[in-house]
Amino acid sequence: MWVKVSPSVGRLVPILAVLWLYFTIAQANLCLHLETKMAGIYTLSHSRLVEFGWPNRTVPISRIELTRDGAPAKLQLSDNKLHFEPGDRLLFAANGIQKHETRLYDFSNTEAFRLVLLDESGQSWCAESNTPIETNGEGPSSAPSDAMRMEWLFWRQHWEENNLLLSGKQNDAGNWVWYKLHQLQTTAFQHTFRAPQRDRLGKQSHVTIGFRGWSSPKLKHGGFDHVVSIRLNKKSLGRLEWDGRQAKTFSTSFSNSLLSSGNNLLEIQVEQRKSEEGLSVIDIVYLDGIQLDMGLTRIPGDAVGRFFAAETIPLAKHEGSYLQDQEEPSGWFWYAGNGRERQPAVISPIKPPPAIAAVTEYLIISPRDFTAAAERLARYHSANGRPTQVIMIEELYAHYANGFRTPWAIRRFLERWRTSSPNARFVLLLGDADAYAKLQDKAHGNDSAAKRRDWIPTWQRQTLTGPAASDNWFVADLNDLERPWLAIGRLAVSSRVEADAQVTKTLQYLKEASAYTPLKQQLLLLSDQHVQSQKFIRDMATHSSAMDFSFDQYLAKPISRDSGKNQEQVRRLLSSDYPLILFYGHGGRYMWRTGAENLETDKDLFGLKEVATLPTPEVLPVIVSLSCTTVPFDHPVASSLGEAFLSSDDGGAVAFIGSSTLNRPSKRFATEMVERMLAGETIGEAMLHSKRSSPSLKMIFSYNLLGDPALTLKGAKPRRARPGDVH
Repeated sequence: MWVKVSPSVGRLVPILAVLWLYFTIAQANLCLHLETKMAGIYTLSHSRLVEFGWPNRTVPISRIELTRDGAPAKLQLSDNKLHFEPGDRLLFAANGIQKHETRLYDFSNTEAFRLVLLDESGQSWCAESNTPIETNGEGPSSAPSDAMRMEWLFWRQHWEENNLLLSGKQNDAGNWVWYKLHQLQTTAFQHTFRAPQRDRLGKQSHVTIGFRGWSSPKLKHGGFDHVVSIRLNKKSLGRLEWDGRQAKTFSTSFSNSLLSSGNNLLEIQVEQRKSEEGLSVIDIVYLDGIQLDMGLTRIPGDAVGRFFAAETIPLAKHEGSYLQDQEEPSGWFWYAGNGRERQPAVISPIKPPPAIAAVTEYLIISPRDFTAAAERLARYHSANGRPTQVIMIEELYAHYANGFRTPWAIRRFLERWRTSSPNARFVLLLGDADAYAKLQDKAHGNDSAAKRRDWIPTWQRQTLTGPAASDNWFVADLNDLERPWLAIGRLAVSSRVEADAQVTKTLQYLKEASAYTPLKQQLLLLSDQHVQSQKFIRDMATHSSAMDFSFDQYLAKPISRDSGKNQEQVRRLLSSDYPLILFYGHGGRYMWRTGAENLETDKDLFGLKEVATLPTPEVLPVIVSLSCTTVPFDHPVASSLGEAFLSSDDGGAVAFIGSSTLNRPSKRFATEMVERMLAGETIGEAMLHSKRSSPSLKMIFSYNLLGDPALTLKGAKPRRARPGDVH
């Protein structure tokens, strides 16, 4: 039968068809990100999933896939049917981020899962295919031994705290550990726990304790580097002996007759020893975590709970218990009493991977909270001939790290962009970093006013003095002295207000600097009082004069002749409209110093308090700080000198380049960067090319740019790219 429709309705038919097709495909390929905060059984109701776009109809369980870090995770229906329909619940188990994983996911306190609704052919655009990060052979916690397989039921308890971050080697992420043990401790590390009533205990239990060696005494006549003894309720469980800094696990089964029905005491102690020469052996060990599997009685018939297994089995009500699969001894299943399942802390839809246009030169990576500010900056650059796109950091976690919050997501994404796009040039990270994001709750406690700083992680580059923040790692060629391929910068903002303020400040500068307006003086050179520092500045002045750059210089006076004049003079100069300011001398997190030898008598040349009182100049400067530790922007609660200059609302600086660790600044690095900036090159690419020609690894990885890398100095004379420049 033919039906005649009006022209207006006829025009709607194709539109409705496209919309129907879009929503059909979207529902057939639904992808959700889940986060859990602790181990246990988790439940997802059909009605809850519908809120996030799940189809309100029956779906075969074979079309539902759950993965964790790229590997399949067990999933089942609450009633063990084969179809998921309205009124049903999905169940899955979470084990938490434990032991070997803490070094891989330094910024995650939550466990991430991906729930996927596959299409009719069993495919999905968002099925995880990423390879998990290398574990260096450190596997998960061991299961109970063969001797325990007579016991069916165990109550697993796992304890660990991420209190200390140990430095690794170069590009090793380091390790989070619980507690430091050493031979001088007169009392053992003690951990108390409760056991079930004795009539619920079976015959045996199993304990696994993770350690990491640290000291290397190099005993001349043999003997182990580390010897640790373990006791339960004053009875010895054994001792562990090993060499070197590698991880080591103590694992043993014991009779439940050692357990008390109330509190139990587990003690761990490094043994005091002497070498054959009669000297005390230095023995430093770190405790990683403790896992206890307490054997319970066989399954009683008076209580019903739910195993995460193939069927409902009567079971005693022990939260966190699990069953050993008799057909698959390596399979362990969590148990939770009926109605005691947990809810995921986060449920959010995952969008398709971000598509980058071929013409894009500039990427701004931002959290969703700062999208408005990021889009404003992107619109300006795009409108002025530099195609720019905004990428959400949450999307990078989803598609390049299987949902876990890790710096590897950014690096993997940027490496793919660089190798696939000939136009890739600039990257801006819009958000602050927190080296101790795992300790955020502990550090802030109940202080609701405390700033959140863990918006976009940085890489913790290991040094002799501890971890150092390095955004350079995201764009570094790790096979070529970590030299960068892209110009990268960061606006270390902690809130929407800060993001809007710093982007507004940057946009105002960009608009004013877009026209070439020569300034009277282009460069200010500053140094502290030390002879070596002042020689460096005089050499820089000679080079600047030879390059026909106009400049002023100020060399700090000796302390005995200072009486505050240094601070007054530097404050005046910083407000005198120099587009580029270079400081060489001693420095720290909060200041430039007039010296480093005597912290009681040497004075700060310029610090956070002075930054706050700077008047607003007509020209905001770009500051290059050739000193130690003025840009450790990843501190959990305190701002650095570089951050203070950028966060100053009316004055300060529009960009700040400085190091996150101790270093000896290179004259070659400084002169090339200054020359390039004053000749009209963007500050990000000036730093990039200076790093690429530098032989100093520390200069390459430790110097970070706080500011827009595509910014050009106001008053700088435009120049063409040099032969061999990397873009």
